[in-house]
Amino acid sequence: IGMAISFFSVTSILSVFLTKYLMDMGEYSFHFPLTMAWFHLIVSLLCIICTYNLNRLVIDLFKLKKTNHLIRTCFSFLPDFEFKFDTAVQIAPVSLCYVGMVTFNNLCLDYADIHTYHTARSISICFTVIFTSVLLGEKVQKRIIGACLMIAIGYFMTGFEELQLSKMQSIGFAFGLMSSCFMALYSIYLKKLMSSSHRNHWIILIYNVVCAILFLFPVCYFTGEFEKAISVNYLFEPKFLAILTTTALIAYVVNISNFMLISYTSPLTTSVTISMKSVVESFLSFAVHNTHVSTYGLLSSAFTVVGTYLYSYFKVKDKREFEGLVD
Repeated sequence: IGMAISFFSVTSILSVFLTKYLMDMGEYSFHFPLTMAWFHLIVSLLCIICTYNLNRLVIDLFKLKKTNHLIRTCFSFLPDFEFKFDTAVQIAPVSLCYVGMVTFNNLCLDYADIHTYHTARSISICFTVIFTSVLLGEKVQKRIIGACLMIAIGYFMTGFEELQLSKMQSIGFAFGLMSSCFMALYSIYLKKLMSSSHRNHWIILIYNVVCAILFLFPVCYFTGEFEKAISVNYLFEPKFLAILTTTALIAYVVNISNFMLISYTSPLTTSVTISMKSVVESFLSFAVHNTHVSTYGLLSSAFTVVGTYLYSYFKVKDKREFEGLVD
């Protein structure tokens, strides 16, 4: 679990800063978040295909040399894949949530600065609590509600400040709200699908990427982003392509790390990890980009951090009490 959390946190932080750099902090200003998300998915699919073929090549070589079973197992995590419509239909709700998550995530990152982006994403804990109560029927204790209220106060304090500063920032803040909502739904539905399905978990990941590509394509096309994106004069510059491809490769790794995080932890742990990661990213943005932050902004971040800490503390305490009763 610790490895899954660390892997996700590091790769996700790197992905956010590189994507933001490509959008408006570097020399290119590629303001096409939907197209970028779709391109990332295409690269993810190509990486899956290449990884699968490499796995099979290595396995064949090992078989020829009669290498031990443990080594061959390490190179055989991707199973044989055959697209089946019935399976795609079952995974479609997860893919729709995933598309919503990455779409609004990139839109938020495009419209807002990194501090606003991370504060907006911190509300995912509150959405997870609401959805686990409504969709899964779990009871929510008052102290958990209190912790969520603290997070919500910090969130809306930032939202109020952004409304006073910039229309663009406030739009980005709203996109962050939607991204957090879809993130909570994605983690819940994916965890539920994994627990109820006997399929290899990597099969679910592959189907998710394929379905997400199909769902996101018409959105990019009918919004006109594709036409605008391919008309930029730097599209085929080697440096731009190198940065764009690098962000796509890192996004592929983030997709795997996010998948592993949800696989090995609960939806609530996933939300806590994302919220705490957002706090780290906010402070990194202050240090790296010399972002100015007001006392009011620090206070809103403090509410979010304290609320997240209390939420984590209460959940760990509840888990230990439950395990004690079971024993």
